[in-house]
Amino acid sequence: MRPFVSVDDVERKMVRRSGVTAKLFENYKDLMKGYKAVDAVLQRCERIGQDIDDIQAIWQRNADKRPIKLKKEIGMYLVDDPTESTSDISAEDAKVMDSYIWDAPQSLAKDVTLKSYQMLGLNWLNLLHTRGHSCILADEMGLGKTIQVIAFLTHLKDIGSRDKYLIIVP
Repeated sequence: MRPFVSVDDVERKMVRRSGVTAKLFENYKDLMKGYKAVDAVLQRCERIGQDIDDIQAIWQRNADKRPIKLKKEIGMYLVDDPTESTSDISAEDAKVMDSYIWDAPQSLAKDVTLKSYQMLGLNWLNLLHTRGHSCILADEMGLGKTIQVIAFLTHLKDIGSRDKYLIIVP
């Protein structure tokens, strides 16, 4: 703010020396408040985006490390040949992977088989939901967005959620 002592000092000197009206200066201050508010929203979005990127990196790192109890119970895996054990997963990774949905929800029709990218979409929806964020599921037509949403709602029902959800489709 050099050579000014305060914002009020700037206003007094601008009005006196350059003939700038007080209203113009007030409009400028309002504009700057708006810029600061937008910057704060963008910073928050960047933090959320970084959090989601970090979680997806953990998913990628641990895609073949299905929990052993699930391996024994179900006998199927996210990838074809999981050779690594879960013991080499860091505590942070294990916490993130604990909420990863490895299989289609139990209540989903038995004749429905979700493809790997649909399971990733299901986990994407779950991740954003657990973080309290809305989302858009967007990809090419015919890749199963509808079944991903149905699977997600089934998952929520399976875990006992009784909340209401708004789903908007074209």
